[in-house]
Amino acid sequence: RVAELAKKAEMSEVHFRKLFFSLYQVAPSTYILNERVNRAKELMAFSELRLEDVAVQSGFSSLAHMCKVFKAVVGATPGAYRATHMK
Repeated sequence: RVAELAKKAEMSEVHFRKLFFSLYQVAPSTYILNERVNRAKELMAFSELRLEDVAVQSGFSSLAHMCKVFKAVVGATPGAYRATHMK
């Protein structure tokens, strides 16, 4: 969570968000979600984990949340992505 990152960086959450955005041109929450999606994509391509387990290991709160975010970012459901990218 962004609040936890700001605390670890020993700055206010507002300052952390502004600094992060100035460095990466993306909000920290968006960056975190994109990293979770990338991790999920990796797990789906190179493992046979159930999608529920992929969601947990990628840091999503639930499979439903992962599916919603995944489709918004990737343009396909996790199941459809896995079907075309499994190695």
